[in-house]
Amino acid sequence: MRNYPNGIHGYVQNEMEISDEMLYNLMVELIPPTRNPDLLYYSIHKVFPNVGLQKEIADIFPKLCRKYCSTHLRMETWKKAEDYRVEPLQKIPWNIDRIMKTRRDFLAVSVKMPTENSGDFCSESCFHALTDQQLKPLLKKFQLIEKSPEELDIAVLKGAPIKWNSRFFNALLNKKDRTVITNFCEIANMFPEYTCDFWFKTLLKIAKPPMEEDPAPA
Repeated sequence: MRNYPNGIHGYVQNEMEISDEMLYNLMVELIPPTRNPDLLYYSIHKVFPNVGLQKEIADIFPKLCRKYCSTHLRMETWKKAEDYRVEPLQKIPWNIDRIMKTRRDFLAVSVKMPTENSGDFCSESCFHALTDQQLKPLLKKFQLIEKSPEELDIAVLKGAPIKWNSRFFNALLNKKDRTVITNFCEIANMFPEYTCDFWFKTLLKIAKPPMEEDPAPA
């Protein structure tokens, strides 16, 4: 693991980030043998989304060459001469909402909400014991019409964002054709390192309101 101006790269929480220098070295290695430039740019975007969208990555190599080594400037032999007339490299900020922004990147599910009258409390720390006051800040982003819906429609980014919770979310969400989460307590109790109510609050923190339609291309 090393620290770079654009972030840390290694087996840590933000391992999907990459610095400009590492990106330059990576592209120098990958460009010569490639036969499908679009696939190359798309693959870099999926592995290192902090770099930008596929279209941005397609334009970035000449900028990196100007920054690190001009001798590789025309390595992308499929480009026209005018494609190399670019502005200096600008730092592209990490913005997951801008990069992962279509329905294809999210899993849409509904989750049963806590009910005070439930007779199925799994423990003293069951998510059913969460009060309206505790849930209110977590539900604010969903702009609910009903104060206490029986089910909440959510969108969860595919791929758990943090390694420590990946096994839990894989168990909770990776079920074929699953549309409603009805066994939250059962799944939560498979991971006793945290309480049932903690797991539920974590789910609401990473979830987003459901996306009705894909936004127009940028």
